[in-house]
Amino acid sequence: MKLTLWILGIVFGLPLFVILFANGRGALNRVERSAPPPVPFEQAETTFVAGSTAMKAGQLELAEDLFLSIPEDHPLYAKAQRFVGWEIHGRRNKASAAGVSFVNEAILADPLDGNVWQDAWRTYKGTLPGIGD
Repeated sequence: MKLTLWILGIVFGLPLFVILFANGRGALNRVERSAPPPVPFEQAETTFVAGSTAMKAGQLELAEDLFLSIPEDHPLYAKAQRFVGWEIHGRRNKASAAGVSFVNEAILADPLDGNVWQDAWRTYKGTLPGIGD
């Protein structure tokens, strides 16, 4: 996986990409908060919908806990990580640095998932002084 990330960084000329993924899981550590245990695979879709609903209602901590309880082997895992990274930390909390590890995880889990690259860029951009929103 690490070699693939380096190759993508070289091919696409993304030095920021290479730096952020240098250790294989993102240069920044996750937010110091214990993650909830994963829900059973069969309940992941319902949990994701509940997280989306909570996020729309402004209950960001609840939404984050619900998204982070999606199991890693579920197809919605990457999207849930992306939502935590950009939608919750970057966009709504204006704390992009806290969201970087989540969007990195989303890219690692499924680099072709929806707007993962766009949301990753938005999150990275928010960490750069004078460039972030």
